[in-house]
Amino acid sequence: SLLRKRVAREIDDDVKSFGDDRRTLIEQAERVVLVTQTVDEPVTVIISRKHWARTRQGHSLDLSSLPFKDGDGLLTSFECRTTDQCLVICDNGRVCSIPVHQLPSGRGDGAPLATFIELAAGARIVHVICGKADQHVLISTEAGYGFTCTIGDMTGRNKAGKQFITVGDGAILPPVLYQPAEHALVVAASRSGRLLAFLLSEMKVLSGGGK
Repeated sequence: SLLRKRVAREIDDDVKSFGDDRRTLIEQAERVVLVTQTVDEPVTVIISRKHWARTRQGHSLDLSSLPFKDGDGLLTSFECRTTDQCLVICDNGRVCSIPVHQLPSGRGDGAPLATFIELAAGARIVHVICGKADQHVLISTEAGYGFTCTIGDMTGRNKAGKQFITVGDGAILPPVLYQPAEHALVVAASRSGRLLAFLLSEMKVLSGGGK
């Protein structure tokens, strides 16, 4: 009892001698969002037939002498920017997006696109496109259905991508990148050799995907 009184008295004496108003400012903290800055540079995205990807700096490159793994070769290439998106379209209609700056660069063979995304069981990659978010794309299937959208519409945040194309009967045809023009035409060809031409403006715009 005496000890408690002694300690209390000493604390009171200290408060009288050293006590003052709080000098530490206490206030609501502001949430800080970290944003990784990507240097905007021209690059050429190179996709192999076995869907390996890599980038090379610059445009108008001579790709004729590019080395590939045995049994592989050049499928396609895209002249774009490091700030653009690389879209991977799977046969089940899911679309996965990979920022171009995340693709491997240098003199190597690159890396399989499947290592950057989460493929659904039994799904396989059928098409790859790269471009800016406002780049227009025409999507169609062998069943004769199609719509237009933009690369930004197809871009998602999850590695598993998002369901964007209703496949149904018939495979997904290679996407067509285009710039809108007043009298632009779409020409559809059938296996029997018939052609159908109509105005691009007649195509449905489905920003959320569909059939």
